[in-house]
Amino acid sequence: MHQSNKYKAQDFIRPLVPELSGRNDIEVLIPWEFDIPKYIKPIEIYKKWSRGINLIRSKAE
Repeated sequence: MHQSNKYKAQDFIRPLVPELSGRNDIEVLIPWEFDIPKYIKPIEIYKKWSRGINLIRSKAE
């Protein structure tokens, strides 16, 4: 999660995951928080991701 902010991972994710190709940066980085058809949600969200997720959320506001 931390590196996704640092290296603009959304630019690399979009071409590889067709379900996220037309989505904005926030939806690409934390897609499990949005209702995206055909996107499989993760089984577990690790606690160590919380810092990175909160940073992404703060950019959305």
